[in-house]
Amino acid sequence: MIKEALAAQKEGWRFTPSEAIAGPRFEPAGLPAAQPPLGGRVLCPVGFHRAALVNGRLEPKHSILSLPKGVSVEGLAEAGDLKALLGAAAPADLPLAALASQKARDGFVVRVGRNVRVDKPIHLVHLAESSANRAESAHARVLIVLEPGAAAEIVEEYASFGDAPFWTNVRAQVVLGEGSALKHYRVVRQGRRGA
Repeated sequence: MIKEALAAQKEGWRFTPSEAIAGPRFEPAGLPAAQPPLGGRVLCPVGFHRAALVNGRLEPKHSILSLPKGVSVEGLAEAGDLKALLGAAAPADLPLAALASQKARDGFVVRVGRNVRVDKPIHLVHLAESSANRAESAHARVLIVLEPGAAAEIVEEYASFGDAPFWTNVRAQVVLGEGSALKHYRVVRQGRRGA
């Protein structure tokens, strides 16, 4: 299925080496036996609001959230009235996004209420930890909704650890209300075998 998805996106991927995800047969990632603390393994400082997915699953023990009123960062199960947005089909020319939608076990739903300005950046960590000596993958969703007049800064960090091949595939959707402002950064620090 991965090879077919890459072929369908041929033009968008023509300068990207795709062998890392087209070659191995990826199995769904399990949870690692040990989960060391994130300190020293992620880039953003502890002063940020933080939530983490480990192998595609929300891991509350890695979260540091003291969000202001009107701001929430939750897993997919708590999406509430935003489930319709999560259910929207991926564009036909983005089959890897459709694959992420189909296979995602969890993800982040970030909501900033009307005229709320988040006091410090929100750090969303996608952590890939090899739990076995086999190629593994994790699919996830990210939905960011800023209501009218809201402002936020979000840093998504992708990091992988372990010696086995690992593929993290995320479909992100952003909905901006009138007069809202979002600064959205992605930091990719995949290990030598990460994709």
